[in-house]
Amino acid sequence: MSKFLKIMIVLLTIAAFAAPAFASDFSIGGQMRVEGFYNDVDSNDDASMHWDQRFRVQSVWKVSDEVKAVLRTDIGEAQWGSDGQNSVRANSGGTWGQLHIDKAYLQIDKEM
Repeated sequence: MSKFLKIMIVLLTIAAFAAPAFASDFSIGGQMRVEGFYNDVDSNDDASMHWDQRFRVQSVWKVSDEVKAVLRTDIGEAQWGSDGQNSVRANSGGTWGQLHIDKAYLQIDKEM
C-alpha cells in the first residue's frame, strides 16, 4: 500500500469518528404568495386587473448554539401575463433565470 493511501485511510477514519462532534441543524422553509388587484378609479372603462406571485425560500443552518447562517431568496416573483408569462418561472426585472437574494447573513452570538 502506498504511503498516500495509508494517510488517506487514517484521515478518513479520524473524520468519521469526529463528525458527530460537528453535528449541526439545517432547516428549509418558504412561502408562496398570489395576489390579485382590481383598480377602477373613476368608473370609466379604465379599469385594470392583474395578479402577481412570489415564491420565497429560506434556509437556516445552525452550526452551533452560537453560530447560524441564514439565506433567503425569491424565485418566480412576477406579474401574471406579463411578457407572455403563463407559469411560475424565475423572473427578476424581466430577465429570466435570475434569483433575488433577499437576506444572507451569518449570526455569531459570542460574549466578549
